[in-house]
Amino acid sequence: TARHFSQVAPLYRDMRTTDIDPILFIKERLRHLERIVAADIGCGAGRYDFLLMRSLGKVLDLYCIDQSDEMLTELQTYLR
Repeated sequence: TARHFSQVAPLYRDMRTTDIDPILFIKERLRHLERIVAADIGCGAGRYDFLLMRSLGKVLDLYCIDQSDEMLTELQTYLR
């Protein structure tokens, strides 16, 4: 499995659909908080992380964790 994700990392965001509903749900449930510290375990290439950061703004401290170095590289590039 790790090998598979290493191979598809550059294409991963384009291969998957991103459902905005979970992001909107999280934003609504956490809107009253002044600070949010969270972790995305298995973050992949960051498609949901980008939306979370955009939706929650500066109140969010998000730690992105993935076993694939290639996915983390894609995440860093994407979030810049």
